[in-house]
Amino acid sequence: MNSLLAAAIAAGVLWSMIKNANPYDAFLRGAGEGMALMLKTAPNIFAAALCAGMLEKSGLFAFLAHLLAPAFGALGLPQEIFPLFLVRSVSGSAALAVVEQILRACGPDSFAARTACAMMGSTETIFYTIAVYTAGMQIPKKSMRRITAVCLITCVMGGFFAAWICAI
Repeated sequence: MNSLLAAAIAAGVLWSMIKNANPYDAFLRGAGEGMALMLKTAPNIFAAALCAGMLEKSGLFAFLAHLLAPAFGALGLPQEIFPLFLVRSVSGSAALAVVEQILRACGPDSFAARTACAMMGSTETIFYTIAVYTAGMQIPKKSMRRITAVCLITCVMGGFFAAWICAI
């Protein structure tokens, strides 16, 4: 692996010599652009993390899970994964904690545990991802609403398909 990295660096330096460019200046320019992008995206990441923490600590996720779990079970899905449906799109670390609870409560070979693990692989922390990838772009609010709606729909579909595949 180290030799592959050394070969990639050597290839980059050789390419810059062929193109008559200064690799150190290009590196510094890229690092500066990266720092500027980090500073631009940091408030969005902080806001997404803060909102996720507030929703989790306020008990809203637990309340919704308790309220809607019977309807979830009526669809043939394990009621234990409903909190994961709520949390996964907001916070990856909270979703991992929910999966850990499901694994402890139901056992690793249970339908709920298999479904939860499949959901973790087939869904995304939508709001964090949107905050990171769109912070550096000037996207109109109308488009952001559409992007968010499509992302939420695909997250829910990913969760349902994960449960469906695990049920087979």
